[in-house]
Amino acid sequence: MLAARDIHVERAGRQILRAASLAIEPGAITAVLGPNGAGKSTLLSVLSGAMPADSGRVELDGLPLRDWPRQALATRRAVLSQTTQLNFPFTVRQVVALGRAPHAAEGDPDRDRHAIDAALAQTDITALAQRTYTTLSGGERQRTHLARVMAQIWRDAPTDGAGAGTLEEPAYLLLDEPSNNLDLLHQHQIMSHARDLADRQVGVLAILHDPGLAAAYADRVVVLKEGRIVADGAPESVLTPALFLSAFGMPVTVVGHPETGRPVILSP
Repeated sequence: MLAARDIHVERAGRQILRAASLAIEPGAITAVLGPNGAGKSTLLSVLSGAMPADSGRVELDGLPLRDWPRQALATRRAVLSQTTQLNFPFTVRQVVALGRAPHAAEGDPDRDRHAIDAALAQTDITALAQRTYTTLSGGERQRTHLARVMAQIWRDAPTDGAGAGTLEEPAYLLLDEPSNNLDLLHQHQIMSHARDLADRQVGVLAILHDPGLAAAYADRVVVLKEGRIVADGAPESVLTPALFLSAFGMPVTVVGHPETGRPVILSP
C-alpha cells in the first residue's frame, strides 16, 4: 500500500495541505477531485516523493518512502505529470523505452521489448512508434508519456485459464490530470487503460477535473477543498448534489446510470 499519513504542506505562509491522509490500494482506482488550488497536485507530488511534506509521512509497504532505494522505488511507482518537456528528436518508441531504464539491472531485453510493445498497444499508439515525438499533437504526446509510465511499472504476469494476469507485486501509477489535451474518445480510453491496470493489481491515483470520468471509472473518490479532504468514499456516496454545492459552489442533479448504476452528473 502507498499511504500518506497526516500530511501538512505550507508554502509562502499558505497552508496547501492540512492533515491529509490517503492510502492508495492495489487493484483500485482512486480519483481525486477538487476546485482549482485545493491541493490536488501537491498531494500527488508528496505521495510520489517529489515534494517533501512539512509534517506527516509517506510509506510504501510500511517503509518510509525516503528509505526506499531510488531504483527500487522507480520499478514500483510511476508518475505521469501534467506537463513533461522533451525536445530531443526521439521516436515515440524511444520515449516509451525510457520507462524501462529502472529495470536495466535485470538485463532482459525480451522483457523490455514486451513491456514497450504492450504499453504502445494499450495506449493506441503502435502506429506512431516510429514518429518523431516533437511532431506529435498534444494528445499524442500525452498518450506517449502514459505509455512510458505504463512500461515503467510493467510486470510479466502468470495467467489463468481465461488469460487474465496479475502483477508479481503491487505497483502504483500516479496520474496528474491524465485527460488533459485529449479528445473525448481518448479521455475514456485512458481511464479504461487505468481500469485494466487496476484489475492487474496496480493501485491507480488519478487527479481529475471531470467528475464524470471519476463517476464512470473510479472505485473511490476523494474530494479536496482548501487543502483538506472533505469527502472520501465510493462514487455513489461522495458524488451528491450537496457535495457539489459545498465543494464547488455548483448546483447539480445526480442520477443513476441506467445500465451501471454509477452516478451521472447533470449540470443546470
